[in-house]
Amino acid sequence: MSHFSHNLKFWRQQKGLSQKKFAIELGINRGKLATYEEAVEPRQEFLLSLVDNYHINLHYFLTRKMTEGTFDTFFLDDPAQDFIVDYKPIGSTIISKIQLMANEQEFEERRKMLDELTLDVSRMIEEKQNIQEELLLLMKRLKL
Repeated sequence: MSHFSHNLKFWRQQKGLSQKKFAIELGINRGKLATYEEAVEPRQEFLLSLVDNYHINLHYFLTRKMTEGTFDTFFLDDPAQDFIVDYKPIGSTIISKIQLMANEQEFEERRKMLDELTLDVSRMIEEKQNIQEELLLLMKRLKL
């Protein structure tokens, strides 16, 4: 069961905003926000924009009920936080390698790093078939 509606309303109230002001901040109209707060599940594009623009931990936002004591855990400090606990080391490793690759100036060295990363990802998929969904999530987050 999704806790999205409750969490969206709770988030707005924590910010001390009216539906109108919060809707403007989110880039939607007040009526759409009201429907989301009343239990209408949002479109995938809206969810992804929350992740991109507000660093929402989407896994928590959909599966856990937000309270004052847990509020801060619903926002990402780093991209790997969005992974299920078992996959955090994998996501962190891939993100670290991509960041290193982006900083490398030599074309041949970048190409070699990309080949190594491709082999690592292939090996991970072979070892754990259920990791495929997490890797797809990572690729969306990285916009690959």
